[in-house]
Amino acid sequence: MSRVFIATETALGRTVVVKVVSPELAEGLSAERFTREVRLAARLQQANIVPLLSAGDAGRLAYYTMPFVDGLSLRARLATGEPLPLGEATHILRDVAKALAYAHAQGVVHRDIKPENVLLSGGTAMVTDFGIAKAITASRTREMSAAGPDNTSGTLTSVGSSLGTPAYMAPEQAVGSPVDLRADLYAWGVMAYEMLAGAHPFAGKATPQALVAAHIAELPAPVMSRNPSIPSALAAVVMQCLEKDAERRPASAADVLGAIDAVAAPDMTAPNVVTASANASRLAAAGLGARVSARTFVGLGILGVGALGAFMIFRGRSPGNGPVPAVAVTAADRSIAVLPLANLSGDPKDDYFGIGLAEEMTRALSRTGVRVIGRVSAGALQARGLDERAIAKELGVGSLLTGSVQRAEGQVRITVSLISAADGAVRWSDRYDRPLTNVFALQDEIARAVASQLLGSLGVARPSAPTRVETADPEAYALYLQGQVLFGRRTGQTVQQAIALFERAVARDPSFARAQASLAIAIASLPYSEPGTGRAVAPRVFAAAQKAIAIDSTVAEAWGAIAAAQMNLFENRNADSNYRRAQALDTTVAVLWGWHALNLTHMARFAEARERTVRAQAAEPASMIARTWGAQLLLTERRYEAADSA
Repeated sequence: MSRVFIATETALGRTVVVKVVSPELAEGLSAERFTREVRLAARLQQANIVPLLSAGDAGRLAYYTMPFVDGLSLRARLATGEPLPLGEATHILRDVAKALAYAHAQGVVHRDIKPENVLLSGGTAMVTDFGIAKAITASRTREMSAAGPDNTSGTLTSVGSSLGTPAYMAPEQAVGSPVDLRADLYAWGVMAYEMLAGAHPFAGKATPQALVAAHIAELPAPVMSRNPSIPSALAAVVMQCLEKDAERRPASAADVLGAIDAVAAPDMTAPNVVTASANASRLAAAGLGARVSARTFVGLGILGVGALGAFMIFRGRSPGNGPVPAVAVTAADRSIAVLPLANLSGDPKDDYFGIGLAEEMTRALSRTGVRVIGRVSAGALQARGLDERAIAKELGVGSLLTGSVQRAEGQVRITVSLISAADGAVRWSDRYDRPLTNVFALQDEIARAVASQLLGSLGVARPSAPTRVETADPEAYALYLQGQVLFGRRTGQTVQQAIALFERAVARDPSFARAQASLAIAIASLPYSEPGTGRAVAPRVFAAAQKAIAIDSTVAEAWGAIAAAQMNLFENRNADSNYRRAQALDTTVAVLWGWHALNLTHMARFAEARERTVRAQAAEPASMIARTWGAQLLLTERRYEAADSA
């Protein structure tokens, strides 16, 4: 569709890509309308989508610009002609499905999904050129109408002359019929087939015309016949996407994403097929997921039955024969990190919900006997573009918990998968549909299931005390989660934003103890960005912390906030006592260790302070703030060279 140039944007000194619409497509194109259509696509802002920066025309040449992605295309990765490793293929397919789910929720259909438009960089797959095919087509609509129905040379959408790539065209697209999001799912299926089988489903067709004819009339060989090692449930989803009839494909990219995450789902036994159908109807009524149909869920249930034998290995159950041993793990595998849950709601404002919920699940896991690493470190490494195995290696954990969350109309759906760091294999997976008011119990339920998988065969798993249902107000909880995410970024602006969100949460539910405690600790952090305010903010800290303690005296952050305020008032011994009390309640909160280290330096107890900075960095290995606490201690000790390298 375009000729591609790498350029330097001189205003910002960055490398960008300039794509000039090819002359054969630019003829008769309205540059003004093209720019307007690109502007609509530029609203897409999601981690797996390469954003559009600008569009315009110069000397009758329509163009658009995008960031330069330093990596390679999926086409280059497929150049060997061999199937990709299953873990890598699944990771890429999940990323592309995430991009499609988000874009489709915004009303944008790609229309040209193919390996050339999937870029691989830093362990992440990103889709490029979203909305461009639509922009070109829409910009020529008037020319089509003027040309009349018999003049196929005047339109890109007339029968037999569709814009797209023949190797990845859905049948309806190939014949020029109107297309919707299911055309993208067909192209995703072709691409998935190629990645898993090592060859295109219609490999050997010599001409574009032959490829188009095959899409319309020929049935591809089952992908498992090309690669028997593919999980049957995944193979079935790929083949469903390749259905000739769009109505027989999955209803949405969110459904595809859920199916990928549920490849090793354990509970899809025959009796659950009826339950799946009932859940589909209920969730559709609640607005969860576009175009969710009972037929789709029943189909997934049947796929689960077909793969039941494999699922029993992951689940550790045997129908009719009682429990069987769980997957054997070693002591080294007892550690885990939780990645932010992908947001499938279609609303980018909900991204924080998945991030915050992952942090809360981390808290729940820490009470089960599992060694949990980093509440925010996993998310920070993911944001840097590292893939799952690289994140696990960086954090030194044996497993990762990944998944997705979707909420709407008082309901929440969470899909989680336990990933082995050693080989990227899915050790366990499950999906949970619950009312939002039950989210606290759901966090515990997931934590116990994960702990059972990690520790059950070692005989050391222990039941955790149930989490207190801290608020019955889903909106208060959502405000709290958003505040947690912003506080974790720890800039002057985001701390103020977090304080405002915590205040709104406790205004909605004054009995929400953890929100009160988080408000206290966020206010206590203000002197770090606003020096000299320690004495002024102390009364606000004490007031919020004491409200939290009056509701629930076991919330560690409340005692940590009191300690921080006392430290800012130079009441160092009282601060020391309250930091220790907070740490006894919850060992996983890095700030309790880092601030305590600073308190101990005020008392010239440097050896104890050093131990606290080590604990803070162990809790958050990828946290720049945790490393800064260590550097501050070294500066206080006048170990300048060591501080410089910290």
